[in-house]
Amino acid sequence: MSKAHTGLSYNVGIKFTKERRQNISNALSGRKVPQDIIEKIRKANKGKKRTGKALENLRGHVCSEEKKEKIRKALTGRKHTEETKMKMRKPKSEEHKINISLGHKRRKLL
Repeated sequence: MSKAHTGLSYNVGIKFTKERRQNISNALSGRKVPQDIIEKIRKANKGKKRTGKALENLRGHVCSEEKKEKIRKALTGRKHTEETKMKMRKPKSEEHKINISLGHKRRKLL
C-alpha cells in the first residue's frame, strides 16, 4: 500500500492539479445540502470558539458598503432578551466599573 493510502487521511500531502480541482469544483457546484444535515452541522459547531488560523483569516477583513447594508438590514428589529440585557448591564470587573465611572465623568465635562 502506498504512503498516500495509509490511515484515515489518505489525501494528506497530495497536491491536486488545477484541472483536478476544477473537476471537483464542477462536480460539487449546485449541490444542495439537506436541511437536516445543516442542522446537525449547526448543532455540532454551536458554542465553539474560533482560534488560531480561523481568527487570523478574519483579522483585517473589510466589508464592502453593500455587505454592511445587508448586515444592517438583517439585524434591524432584532431584540435582546431580558437575560442578555442584564448581562450587558452588569460590569465585568472592578477595573471595568472604574472605567465606566471615568467615562461618565468625562461625558459630563463635555
